[in-house]
Amino acid sequence: MPAACFPARRISAWARAGAGVLGYDVFLSYSRNDGLIFALELEEILTSRGLLVFRDESGLSGGEHLVKELGGKVRKCRLLVVIVTLAAARSTWVDEEV
Repeated sequence: MPAACFPARRISAWARAGAGVLGYDVFLSYSRNDGLIFALELEEILTSRGLLVFRDESGLSGGEHLVKELGGKVRKCRLLVVIVTLAAARSTWVDEEV
């Protein structure tokens, strides 16, 4: 993915602290079975360009309210990026997020 697609911008500490309330720029939806490496690389690129990225391992607390919390995170994001792989196509979690 060309870095020029995402112009660099700085995100303040206030913006990062408010991500839980105001939302993220990007929500990454993927299957860990075959999309984790790509998701990590994409997250690194996007955050290096100043975007606030939500990825399941970096922002969920877990527990019984996981599905509700996931839905809230997706709704607060400006952009949903689905990393399409064979495992993602079969994933109930990816289906819930989309």
